[in-house]
Amino acid sequence: MKKTACLPADELARRMATAWQQRPPTGYGADITLQFHPPAHRHTYSCHYEFALRSGRRRTTIVVKVAHGARAADPAAEYAALQRLAQHFRPFPDLTVPQPLLVLAQPPALVMTKLPGQRLLHTVRRLRWRHRIPTEVCTRLQQAGRWLARLHQMPLLPAQRPALGAEERFQQAWVTLQNSRAAAATGDVIAAALQQRLPHMPVEPAVPLHGDYTLRNVLCHETRLAVLDTELAVVGPAELDVAAFVAALL
Repeated sequence: MKKTACLPADELARRMATAWQQRPPTGYGADITLQFHPPAHRHTYSCHYEFALRSGRRRTTIVVKVAHGARAADPAAEYAALQRLAQHFRPFPDLTVPQPLLVLAQPPALVMTKLPGQRLLHTVRRLRWRHRIPTEVCTRLQQAGRWLARLHQMPLLPAQRPALGAEERFQQAWVTLQNSRAAAATGDVIAAALQQRLPHMPVEPAVPLHGDYTLRNVLCHETRLAVLDTELAVVGPAELDVAAFVAALL
């Protein structure tokens, strides 16, 4: 994907209104009005814009996620993933994801509803781990675990891309380590031991993975918990998501 600079908000709104009229999402009219809530937030592989949207009597807040950079996720693929997730989580009213509304071709972007709430990262950061963890936080962590368990139960699609195998992941990490100042004789000993053991590790069954299941991607509001940023979704052993979440707590 080509590198895309963040567009002026008025230009993005004009393009989105045109695309919306051609194919309005279910439950919305073709004519909309948009009001930009500044500023736009630039992330590693995307720019995020927030708009107040009005369609007839319906009002909602939306996020437009404009992809940029060679490694940016495909908005159409993320739209499809969110559609499947929304359907999969429908029987569980306290577990959810943003509702995908529209995909723009130029600039490549995903339009979705903005969910209220606070990221679990901010809640956990305020804790002093030497003290007892509040019941509310324990409940949220259990809820995040239930969300992940439900995801891993979702049926696989043949086209879903696999995660790197354990040996491939180690090789990538080791190349990075060798190119850094941290490489030392001790690292060589660890590398040799792991290279001997990795081929004999059991192969875990593949399940749908979030790919970046960390505290910053978990949103809490009242009794509901939502998970964001599904663009890195892959297929692999469930332990990868669990390890990412546990590591974020440390």
